[in-house]
Amino acid sequence: MIRLDFDSFFAGIEPGGLKDIYEIKILVCYLLYSVKEPLTKEQIDAVLQGNHLVNYFSYATAYQELLESRHISETQQDGKKVLQLNELGKDTAIALKSNLPLSLKNKVVSAGMEILSEMKMDKVRQVEVEKIDNGYIVRLVIHDDNLDLLDIKLFAPDEEQVEIIKQQFSGNTIDVYRGIISLLIKDRAGLEKIAEQFDLSESKLADHRPV
Repeated sequence: MIRLDFDSFFAGIEPGGLKDIYEIKILVCYLLYSVKEPLTKEQIDAVLQGNHLVNYFSYATAYQELLESRHISETQQDGKKVLQLNELGKDTAIALKSNLPLSLKNKVVSAGMEILSEMKMDKVRQVEVEKIDNGYIVRLVIHDDNLDLLDIKLFAPDEEQVEIIKQQFSGNTIDVYRGIISLLIKDRAGLEKIAEQFDLSESKLADHRPV
């Protein structure tokens, strides 16, 4: 007989996810400690709830208690309300991180770093468009401090394709970068992951191939 974890199911968390308020508070502190950057409430929600790692009701309580106990605090950064980890929160993350399952910590760090990468990309992407005789040259650049991670130029015959390139690059900067790297190093798994995100399965592509 198959037995279901109904508490986890109805709370919207996967098996192994946290329901205990105390553990969730440690997890929030560990997330902020790991990424080393303040995050918005929406970004923390995306990591913990978007990946079904915590019970919604317990998480809401844990979050409020962390604010009240000054483990974390709200501040303004670039016009946005963000949450920063205070000294008490840092001490909690360092002292109690061993209480959390390793697999859960790995998931949180991975998701947190991905959000951090997205934040960084928002600051470092650059798009330039140059009009030439027979169309346009679109330059796509990704900066990292004093280093350019990516600097490529693409030809676009008309303004419509220019806009498509700009939108795709601005909206999917990380995927564009990963796709180029995966293609160059023949990382099939990386390419398949990107294809899934864009719904570029073999069946979908076949529908658009010439007969």
